This record gives sequence, C-alpha cells and structure tokens, in this order.
Amino acid sequence: MDTIEVELAQGLFRNGVFHRSSKVAPLTGRAESDLRDSVMAQQSNADVATRLLATSVGAIGALSPLTTEDMADLTVGDRERLLFALYRASLGSRIDVLATCWQCEEVCELDIAAQVAPPHQAPAQALHHLDYERDDAAWRIGFRLPTGRDQADLASAASEGRDDAEMLLLRRCMVGATCNGQPVEAVEPDEEMLAAFGEYVRHADLAAEGIVRFACPACGAGIEVLIDAMTILRGALMDGQSILLDVHRLARTYHWTEREILALTGNRRRDYLALIEEEEQA
Repeated sequence: MDTIEVELAQGLFRNGVFHRSSKVAPLTGRAESDLRDSVMAQQSNADVATRLLATSVGAIGALSPLTTEDMADLTVGDRERLLFALYRASLGSRIDVLATCWQCEEVCELDIAAQVAPPHQAPAQALHHLDYERDDAAWRIGFRLPTGRDQADLASAASEGRDDAEMLLLRRCMVGATCNGQPVEAVEPDEEMLAAFGEYVRHADLAAEGIVRFACPACGAGIEVLIDAMTILRGALMDGQSILLDVHRLARTYHWTEREILALTGNRRRDYLALIEEEEQA
C-alpha cells in the first residue's frame, strides 16, 4: 500500500512553528519483528507506539527524519491518528472488533473504519487555559495537552502500584495558574479541577479517546466500546510466529537474507508467499 498523508491537530511545535502535515509508510517486516520483541519484553503500549511511529512516519511538516523523542512529544490524539493511518497503510481500511454485551453477554462482531475524528479547523495552540470557580475565587489554569511521553510515564507509575493516574497527569500537564488574576506558585489540584481538566481535554483532543457506540443485535442494549489503535495493532500483528514463518519460507525459496526479507512490507511478503503457494499447487 502507498504512503498515507495525515493532517494532525496539534503536530510538533518547533522553533515557534507548528508542523502538522505528516506522511505514514506501511510497516516493514523489521518493524513487525521489533513490535513482537517489544511486546515480549513487556514494554508498555505507549513505548511500543513511540518506536513504531518513529520508524513509519517519514516527515511531519518540514521535520525529517523524526526520532522517538519527536513521537513522544505528540499529543495522544495525534498519535492515535498516526497509528490508525499506520493500520490502514499496512493492513487495510477496516477493523474487526469483538465486544461483549454488558446486559445479555452476547458476543458482537463489529466492522469499523480504521480512523478517528478529524482535527479541529481551529489553529493549533501549545498552551490551553481552563477557567473555573473554587472557594469563591476565580482560577485560571494553564496546561498543555497530554502526550505520548505522559502515557509512558503513567504506565510506569501504574506498574509501580500507583492508582492516582488522573491526578498525576494533571500535575504533569499544568504549566501555570492564577487566582483572581494573581500568579500562584503552587496549586494542589482537587476533584473539581480534575473533572474540569478531563472534560476540557476530551473536547480539545477528540481523537485521544475513540468510542464506538452501537446497539446489541440480541437484546438492543446500548454498548460503548473504547477503540485503542495500539491495542488493535498489537492484536493484528502479534500472530504467534507469523513473521518468523514468513522469513523462514521466503529465505528457503528465494535464498534472501533475513535483513532483505524484513525490509519488505507485509503486503509484499504476502505477494511473494502467494506466488510460492501457486507454484506448489501447480
């Protein structure tokens, strides 16, 4: 499949300029092999996604080549856009998803598009502000949108037994605050601030949380399914020993090296494997 162009909502902010137009190439066998190794090493979804994007996103605006640091700096929603584009480029435009009805326990099969909400038409902004009332005072909180780096650090904190992810995320993203117009050096977030922050982020970064809503075909109950691009990619590509079997069969037939075979995309490998199958059946 061809490279896919993706317009990002926030993009990368470098030297006073937002870079938002990106190009995503299909996964190679090397990237699939690295994904398998990363998952086997129990790396978090966020870390694995960062590595995949660094190898598959050729450019964002005028920025190229891109590093894992660049990919970690992207907002959660922009990373979802790129990961779904990576799925489309490598595996196709549709995704099969299984969901269990919460009411009748019917297992439902969904066929959904591998894409997320389009970006806002409004200009990108590095700093966001949240205004709300607290203790009869007018507060303004300045913050940035959550990024892939935040996702990775929250995953690390969760692995250490911390259960305050939402509060930790707010503290990480907060970059300043005023109370009745006066700067405040330190702010202790409360539940009200946390709820307001979460609501703001959901509207400001629409692609960060993909939800599919449908009615159960058996009982009619309304069902919501959270769609996470990295989880879907892992499920599609972690197919046992498939990449190793491809290498084994292609090397045996064409006498190519592992490096040469892993440089091929999945579609090209399947084309060669189909030729082998045709010859064997002739």
